Amino acid sequence: MQIYLSLMSQKNPSSDSSSYDLSSPQGRMLYVRETTNAAFSSWTSPLQRQDPDTQEEKKQEMLSRIMGKLKSGKKLSAKELDFLRRTDPILYAHALRVQRMAEALKQQLSHAKSKQEANDMITSAIAGVSDKDPDKEYLLAAYNEVSKNFHKSPAYQRLPNTPEDAKKRKTNNPNAHFSDDEDTNDDTDDLLSWTPLQEIIDAAPTLECQG
Repeated sequence: MQIYLSLMSQKNPSSDSSSYDLSSPQGRMLYVRETTNAAFSSWTSPLQRQDPDTQEEKKQEMLSRIMGKLKSGKKLSAKELDFLRRTDPILYAHALRVQRMAEALKQQLSHAKSKQEANDMITSAIAGVSDKDPDKEYLLAAYNEVSKNFHKSPAYQRLPNTPEDAKKRKTNNPNAHFSDDEDTNDDTDDLLSWTPLQEIIDAAPTLECQG
């Protein structure tokens, strides 16, 4: 009641008490309701009243930024993917597909044994995109971005030029293997080939037969 009285005491040109029958409970209730609505409306800041438009504007800005990244082949962040998942499930599905296929190409390239083999992988991936693929533009952009980044990477620079060169390198150094850090040797290959039985055999004393 104190709130109603406070609201009713405020001047409000659009809610003139003479327009209501204040002698009846229904008239007083109607007057209080209209006065309350008018008061709350006057308290709402212009920024708050523009919230729906502001939110829509921010949504369009975010969507525009995401579309720009898709067209340039850039990887979307987790936040951007979540935004698409909530606001545009169809585009989210397309973006997720493109991102996963680009990631698959990156994984392939990490196993390339030569520059020629890596380039063949990239060429094959690009050639495999159908003209009828709805994501053709985004896929080609993503593949080109993966290709550009891979060619600039130290991993690509360390690769021999051809498969023949790779075989020669392996022959000259049978224990050579590729890694992100050539100075790091964690003996991964030795661990993979190690067996407990082999350790027992190696540790066993050599017996000589006496004639």
